[in-house]
Amino acid sequence: FHQTRTLSILCRQPLFNLSRSLTNPRLLPSFTFTPSLRFCSLDLSSLSLNHRVLQLKNERTGAHVYVVGTVHISEKSAEEVEQVIDLVKPDAIMVELDENRYKRFEASINEQEDIKHHRLQIFQKDNPFRVFARSVLHTLFKALYDGLKREGFAIGKEFEVAIKKSNENQTKLVLGDRHITQTLNGLVSAFSISEAFAGYKYLVTNFGRVQKLSSVTSIQRMIEHVLERENVREHTDLLRQAFPSMVQVMVDERDVYLIDALQNKCESSRVIVGVVGLGHLDGIEKYWNSLEARRQELNIDLNESHDD
Repeated sequence: FHQTRTLSILCRQPLFNLSRSLTNPRLLPSFTFTPSLRFCSLDLSSLSLNHRVLQLKNERTGAHVYVVGTVHISEKSAEEVEQVIDLVKPDAIMVELDENRYKRFEASINEQEDIKHHRLQIFQKDNPFRVFARSVLHTLFKALYDGLKREGFAIGKEFEVAIKKSNENQTKLVLGDRHITQTLNGLVSAFSISEAFAGYKYLVTNFGRVQKLSSVTSIQRMIEHVLERENVREHTDLLRQAFPSMVQVMVDERDVYLIDALQNKCESSRVIVGVVGLGHLDGIEKYWNSLEARRQELNIDLNESHDD
């Protein structure tokens, strides 16, 4: 992906430096599309150097795919998503959301009410231990995001931008993530006392790495830190060594769902933009051309039903 690639789309602008446009929206070109002339040459090589945007191609359909890696509490991520969508004019936008989380953004309902409603559904189904464990995980995630909101951070603004752009441009919107209930079930099943103790021991043994990665002194600096793909990779690697089963559920398995959505749920589209957490870029890039083998390796049923 460090090679120069050219996306063919119709435009009436000269080739330009995309890295400048990403920092200055006024430099973004305007495109003119006609039914009979859809493609011409636009150099997007500088985009891959950003490291937060993957340029991929679906060899089966010929679709050009641009996957934007984001930090869910970063204003900069939201701006980059908007700029990339405006630039490439996609036929489809895939977001790292499931039906539940999409409805929150789409309907702009109060999150606390939504969490309570979902908890009620959880308590009505499944065995007591899984019900309790999922409820605890919901509470922990909610406490984290509520704390960030109190600090003035907008959660998931890049998804709001993507949904808004999809509505404005009448672009197909694809929900690419696994349902939250399945992910929480996976976390509950993956948890074990032995792995928890082994993970704790690993973190203590590797305290130097932990201290290095946790030395950021403010939330704003933390956001800047995790906007770098290499830093996210290092964080994920540390967690993978400590808690491999948890990371498999939270990252690896969801990578498969996201790749499947980009490749198989946008089949009629020629230009696709994906919006995913930055931690998913490595997996999407690595397994883009070996989806089925990876699915079988992780024993994932992409058609698995879930409890709403």
